[in-house]
Amino acid sequence: MAAKAERSILPVRVRVEEGEGRRVRGRARTQHLEADFPEVWGGTDAHATPLEHLAFALGACFVATARTQAILRGLPLRSVSARVEGDLDLTTPLADPGAPIALPSLSLRVDLEAPWSPEEKRAFLKSVARRCPVCHAVGEALPLDLVCEDAPGEEP
Repeated sequence: MAAKAERSILPVRVRVEEGEGRRVRGRARTQHLEADFPEVWGGTDAHATPLEHLAFALGACFVATARTQAILRGLPLRSVSARVEGDLDLTTPLADPGAPIALPSLSLRVDLEAPWSPEEKRAFLKSVARRCPVCHAVGEALPLDLVCEDAPGEEP
């Protein structure tokens, strides 16, 4: 009988607040994070937008998960890189202020340097996507528990 694996939890805790202008500042553990918007949206374009941070999180998590899987499985992966792309269409929300602003999709394009066939590369990418927490959260539309801290009661 296989030994029971010990539970390993990585807490995800980020504090976010408004900064000057359109900037948003945050803190994750001891790391400082900032987001901004392009000048045409009233920002200073000093930092990536929140959606660019999301795209970075997706790409970074996928690349890190791919490397981890290669190490754990003893696979000869020389390098892995990714490009994340998507287009936010503001046409409807600008015409109808009540319409949701939604990112319809993201494309994750991965380059693998490994001595594998195209089929083996595709199989590896699928196995990595199943193990990538951000892929799961983005691809499966992670449920959002929305709580108003200073207005207890029924939530929005």
